[in-house]
Amino acid sequence: MGRLSSCFALVLLAASALLPEASAATSAAATGTGKGQPPPSESKQPDVSTLCDCSTFTSRHLHDISAAERSPKWFVASESPVCATSHTDAVIDGITFASPCLALCQQQHIRHRGSCEDIDNGAFKLSEDFTFVSLADIRRSKAKDRQLTPAVVHRFRSDGYVFVGRITGGTVPQDLADEDDEKNEEKDEESQPRKYRDVMIVPGGDTYARLLASTDEEVRQRLMDKGMHDEDQDIREGNASLPTDWTMRPRPARDSDFSRGAINMTTDAPEEKCVVGGESRTIGSKQTDYPWRTSGFLSISTSDGDFRCSGIVAGSPITGMTAAHCFTNRKPGGGNVFVENFRARFCPGQSGSERPFGCVSVRRITVPGEWLSRRNRPREYDWGVMLFAVPIGAQTGYVPIGSACKRRLFTPKITVWMLSYPGFDDRSDRRRVFFEKRDDFNFRCRQKVNHKFDTNGGASGAGMTEFRNGYWWLRAVHNSAPRGRCRSNTAAKMTGRNSNQAREIIAEQSS
Repeated sequence: MGRLSSCFALVLLAASALLPEASAATSAAATGTGKGQPPPSESKQPDVSTLCDCSTFTSRHLHDISAAERSPKWFVASESPVCATSHTDAVIDGITFASPCLALCQQQHIRHRGSCEDIDNGAFKLSEDFTFVSLADIRRSKAKDRQLTPAVVHRFRSDGYVFVGRITGGTVPQDLADEDDEKNEEKDEESQPRKYRDVMIVPGGDTYARLLASTDEEVRQRLMDKGMHDEDQDIREGNASLPTDWTMRPRPARDSDFSRGAINMTTDAPEEKCVVGGESRTIGSKQTDYPWRTSGFLSISTSDGDFRCSGIVAGSPITGMTAAHCFTNRKPGGGNVFVENFRARFCPGQSGSERPFGCVSVRRITVPGEWLSRRNRPREYDWGVMLFAVPIGAQTGYVPIGSACKRRLFTPKITVWMLSYPGFDDRSDRRRVFFEKRDDFNFRCRQKVNHKFDTNGGASGAGMTEFRNGYWWLRAVHNSAPRGRCRSNTAAKMTGRNSNQAREIIAEQSS
């Protein structure tokens, strides 16, 4: 999954010295504190093997009420979440793990019991809407492929990820609307001195966090090392956001109209979610022309039912973009799903029962850590990178991730297309593709945008593309409609941090 930076490689080299069965001493528990209190004096380099069984990730002192408070035995006496880090200094860069032994057996240093707190400085925590599945429940699982084993825990270790547990929906989250969206729309994206990390979720809910949080500068440098430049830096090379050594690159395309088999909608969509100023979408047949064929229908099956979203082949032949909430958030009435036990298929170019390129399964979804960490679900982080089982983009082509935007006193507007698969209660859509073209898309440098494309449930995850300088670019991912008065919808823009983070994830997963 790509080359690691030198500092990243050193951390992984140090981590590789501890195998699941190893009994080498570590100061992991010694640095554990009770919310900032100094480490217990009695514990100097405690042996992890005396505290945990790293073949099953269980505590050897579970429920030991005699352990002194904040001692190593005290930390592992309860299988409750802990905040841990690979650092031994005071830098707040922690990751929330489902249990102490899960962290210790991955050579992490426990900071305190409970979830990590300082998300602005790169910590990964879970909001109250998500909880870890009990590790005891996982160990009792009858399905061998779902049990907690070293193979599961260390699956992505060489790629810089640690296993934090298996997450599931906790309390039902509110679909919070951003009341100040329109007031904040005119503010440019500001550079903020915070770190960020991404979180990978595989079918079954197994969740992995990137070991080290990154600054904007570190991510930009890694992208430069991979030959991936910002769109504005080298637009004359065509698709400058992609590595120069990739064999599959989007071909220049004309700014064509979406017309093959299209029919106009004659009535407003039933049970509209947010149709702005009357229906303006068009229904199309199966799509075999680029770039329309990169958009597709995303079906997600869980133990709680089947759900739908939209998506787009983007960034590489084997990756796609969609909304994070399609996989990680369940709201009243359905439409979104638990991460646990999900199975997903993506069918590019589909309309109705016609699937010109067949379907491909989704192997995993990677989302920004902030999406799982913040209670209010900020929509600028409501996006995710899908890794497909096979490079479907070899047949369809793919849309590169854009990065261009304008910082001006007035609001610049550009022409953008959106293809989506909205679902209606009367099932009149029959999984047909809908399209809309608007020339009032906000091109300011913000990570979130209000837009006036019409949407219904199922349109979440739709790619919003623009034709510029001979190429089609992904500008945003639609993700939400506000509650109450329907004046606009929202999308996560591919600018700044979003663009850099998405392209880095894609570069690693495509290598």
